[in-house]
Amino acid sequence: MRVLSRAWRYGIAIISCGFALALAIPLDIPSSCFFLAVIVSALYGGKGPGVLSVLLSSLAFDYFFLPPKYNLWIQPSSYPRFAVFLGSVLLIMVVIEAKRRAEEARGQIDAKYRQISADALAEARKSETRLRLIIDTIPVPAWSSRADGATDFVNQRWLDYTGITAEEALGWGWKVVSHPDDLASNAEYWRAVLAAPDGDRELEGRLRRFDGTYRWLLFKVCPLRDESGKVIQFYGTCIDIDDRKKAADALRASELKFRLIVHSIPGLVATMTPKGDLELVNQPVQDHTGLTFDALKDWWATSLVPEDELPRVAAEWKRSAETGRELTWSTICAARTERTAGSTCAAFRCATTWEWWSAGIACSPTSKIASAPRKPFDPANSSSA
Repeated sequence: MRVLSRAWRYGIAIISCGFALALAIPLDIPSSCFFLAVIVSALYGGKGPGVLSVLLSSLAFDYFFLPPKYNLWIQPSSYPRFAVFLGSVLLIMVVIEAKRRAEEARGQIDAKYRQISADALAEARKSETRLRLIIDTIPVPAWSSRADGATDFVNQRWLDYTGITAEEALGWGWKVVSHPDDLASNAEYWRAVLAAPDGDRELEGRLRRFDGTYRWLLFKVCPLRDESGKVIQFYGTCIDIDDRKKAADALRASELKFRLIVHSIPGLVATMTPKGDLELVNQPVQDHTGLTFDALKDWWATSLVPEDELPRVAAEWKRSAETGRELTWSTICAARTERTAGSTCAAFRCATTWEWWSAGIACSPTSKIASAPRKPFDPANSSSA
């Protein structure tokens, strides 16, 4: 195949020179005809056929058009004319060859550029596929929106969670899975984000899951800015907090129930830290003492425990805190209300290494105890009795 191609290229040179000679003899314009033959041979045949056409044209020009005609010998007077002709066809040959080489080099550069572009495009597509796989694999629904807030991308987790298609979710179509009662807060949230996009923003709202149930999610959004600082994109995630929210609601309900139970106990109940700091008192304690919770926090400085009882109570408290043993004692508590003024308060405390539970029972009235202020008493600095 290569031999045939090469023969065809050299055949072009021979044919073009023969055709030029056939035109040059009757028209008597040899230079123009042979120039044309060299151009055709060099352009379509290449360097070898071009050189062959230069050789054939020079021989034909000498043999048929320079005196003495039909003789390859050249008269000295014809040297300049032959030299001009030979220089012209050689120049044509060199110019065409240079042009051909330049086109080949440009073709090679274009081919290399196309290959580089194809490789870069393939790598970009590979990176995009890998990035999309990463985004689709992260364990939370994620999305992005344009600067005007319209959604332009949702990951596979988002689609799996909501059960709708990407076409339905894009733009503002995601509203179909938002809880009707949350649409107003969602709109207000987006207005705030678009008005002041600086920093991360959060919102709790409900989305309809693929099974038709609405669950609470935490929405977080962060802006992307260009080099000038203009917001060009928003990126966000949706974290399912429904179980956590229900657990928190259940904990609050349990805490409320516990407080109701504690406040309903017909006795004096309090919890304290091992250092004696008050954490909780029930309502009967406040009713019995006539003091608020904040006032009861500094209970050592009050007159609830008679001054002569403080050393013994402090010593027993310290011993129980050090050993972790149960502490039981009784004392006279000065009540601050008229109804219970001067009551005897029998107090029973159970000590642990981390918390004190105290239960007290108000007994029959006795003599009234003075409640004048006195210097606070620190049980930690008391010596054991």
